[in-house]
Amino acid sequence: MVLPSRKKWWSCIKILGVALATILSFSACDNRSVLDQELAVLIVRHGLTGNPISDPERQVSDISSPKAELGKLLFFSKHLSGSENVACATCHHPFLGGDDDLPLSVGVDAELEDLLGSKRVPSKGVVLVPRNAPTTFNSSLWKKSFFHDGRVERLNSFDEKIAKISTPDEEFGDVDPHATDLLQAQAGFPVTSEHEMRSNYLERSSNDHLRLNLEKRMVSAVKASTLESVGSHSWEALFRNAYNEADSDIEKLVSFARIRELLAEYQRSQIFIDTPWKNYIEGDVSALTDSAKRGAILFYSSVEKGGAGCVSCHSGDFFTDESFHNLAMPQIGFGKELNGNDRGRYLRTGVLEDQYAFRTPSLINVSETAPYTHAGAYFTLEAVVRHHLSPSEKIHSFDFENPAFLQQGILLDTAQLWTERALKKYQQSEKSVDLEVARLNDVDVADLVEFLNHLTDPCVKNESCLKSWVPDPDNNRFPDKSILLSH
Repeated sequence: MVLPSRKKWWSCIKILGVALATILSFSACDNRSVLDQELAVLIVRHGLTGNPISDPERQVSDISSPKAELGKLLFFSKHLSGSENVACATCHHPFLGGDDDLPLSVGVDAELEDLLGSKRVPSKGVVLVPRNAPTTFNSSLWKKSFFHDGRVERLNSFDEKIAKISTPDEEFGDVDPHATDLLQAQAGFPVTSEHEMRSNYLERSSNDHLRLNLEKRMVSAVKASTLESVGSHSWEALFRNAYNEADSDIEKLVSFARIRELLAEYQRSQIFIDTPWKNYIEGDVSALTDSAKRGAILFYSSVEKGGAGCVSCHSGDFFTDESFHNLAMPQIGFGKELNGNDRGRYLRTGVLEDQYAFRTPSLINVSETAPYTHAGAYFTLEAVVRHHLSPSEKIHSFDFENPAFLQQGILLDTAQLWTERALKKYQQSEKSVDLEVARLNDVDVADLVEFLNHLTDPCVKNESCLKSWVPDPDNNRFPDKSILLSH
């Protein structure tokens, strides 16, 4: 028998301790005791603690640290885009839940470059970004991969300190020598995307050549002091302070490797996990409504036992198995394959069983990250829950001529064709998640949605709480969902 390591023993002890405290606190509570005790059993069964942070030293940074603060300014600066008209924050703004509130992002081809959210429309009438922008909130908690298709992924165990990362810069399965961790590796790719940030800048160049030229452009701007000042500090002073290098050459000081690191450090600070569900597991039985508790029981109960079986994919305290599944989600938009089609994970692995499979999203803060799915096809939690329960039925009744899609310039010419292809693969695949045997009524669906709404940290709905993650927040209010990004 192989005994677990001391670290794993301690993890088990902590889980058991939280579970015991939960059961005792629920047993001592007279209010809603039946629901609480049933839920307490499920919490223990699934080993939940409420806290998805497994290693604070590697997953969390302080937004007030010099590196995170500088990373924030880079995240909001347009100088990292090819045409200098978009920033990372264009599609991943803290006030919009860490994304952009659009089905498909409008990157470099916006009619008005400083408008965000629903007011951001493509200048040529068609959205060319093929996938929905995932939230950057809690992004450091991912252990296995980034992006909907997992094209930036860790090849070795999270317990190993030195990460081996595969990225699109290398063949599938090969290690990228420039990638030091998942978040840092991911930060190097939005700038290489033609429709997200690159535009036609050095369009025939490799990703590495593009990044090198962005680096040179940034160095030149810092030398010439043409970058925007930040309060009483210059960008050069901020870089020197972040790296404690008073005398090093600017070429060494301002490298793209460091830019990736700084962007990652800023995202690492975006930890928003203080949800009502976490409070509930920690003993506050009033943190959930009765409806949310019933929804949680459905969520964590198997289909065979009358539940929804959601935990089969949305497992653990981060609510994801970090695996890839085909759920026959609608294929709207230009498509990753430039013809409206998007076969997801298959495009990276080449494995036929991976066709139309996409990464299981985390559900923390899910109420603030609509629209949902890899292409943003559903606008409400209820709609996406109902799709999970009956993909075949929902695809056949899906409105492929939704005015909301048409108004935002989303290509729909081939949407039904490729969606039906995805559905056929779903029905044939052994990897598909078949929840269609779950017979849930309208009250059950409402309870599930109520539970999902209790997975949101109140901070992400409060601009005052989020102000530390936005430069000069007093000058960046946008009740009409528009904002002037730094330049």
